[in-house]
Parts: sequence; C-alpha cells; structure tokens
Amino acid sequence: MEKLGIDPLLIVVQIVNFVLLLIILKKVLYNPILNTIKNREKELSEIEKKGVEFEKEKQEFEKEKAKLLNALQKEKREVLEEAKLGAQILKKETIDKANREAKKILSETQKQALRDSGNLTKKIKEEANKLAVELAKNALAQILNEKDRGKSVEIAIKRISGF
Repeated sequence: MEKLGIDPLLIVVQIVNFVLLLIILKKVLYNPILNTIKNREKELSEIEKKGVEFEKEKQEFEKEKAKLLNALQKEKREVLEEAKLGAQILKKETIDKANREAKKILSETQKQALRDSGNLTKKIKEEANKLAVELAKNALAQILNEKDRGKSVEIAIKRISGF
C-alpha cells in the first residue's frame, strides 16, 4: 500500500478522527439542533392546537352572535307589534271618547234648544195674548157702547186668558 501512497496508520487515525468528530458533532451540534427542532415542532403543534381551538371558539362565538341577533330581532318585532297594538287601542279609545263627548255635547245642545224654544214659545204666547187683549179692547171700544163694552171685554179677556 505504500506504493499507492496510502499509509494504513494514517487511515486508522483519520477514521478515529472522523469518529471523534462525529461524536463531538453529535454532542455539540446535532443533539442541540435536534432538540431545537423538536421544541419548535412542539411549539408549532401547540400553536396549531391553539389555532384550531381559537377557530372553534370563533365559530361558537359566531353561532352565539347569530342566536343573539335573532333573539334581538324577534324581541324587536314583538316590541314593535306591542307598540302598534297599544297605539291602535289608544287610537280607538281616543276616537270612542271623542264620539261620546260629541254625542254628549249634541244632546246637551238639543236639550238647551228645546228649553229655549219652550221658553220662547211661552213668551210668544203671552205676548200674543196681551196683544190680542189690547186689539180686542180697541176693536170693541169702537164698536160697542159703554155697557156692552164692559161685558164683552170681560168675556173676551176670560176666553183669551184661558188659553
């Protein structure tokens, strides 16, 4: 082998050096790098798990949000319906009250008109009676003599006053 320029002792030393280098590299570089890679894989795995959990929580939150929105919309519709119903009832009550008051005012006005017309009729009759008595006195005074006048006037007054 020496003819080829290969020294067996040098090859053995090189093999030992290479093995020592491998052992040192394994202790110094490979294991720490491997540990770092494993740690990062664990961290990535945890981040993935947290991401999946976060996504689940997000979906649950979205579902809860949708439920709350639906509930709020339903409640809003119910409140609006109640308000509309209350407004309709209030409107009907107001109209009924106004109608009752109008009927009451109309009735009172009619009663007052009847009273006034009754009083007016009574006054007109009294005035007509007085006027008739005066006319009869004047007419009889011109037609009848003194004796007849007194009797006729008294009879006429009694008849007219009797109405």
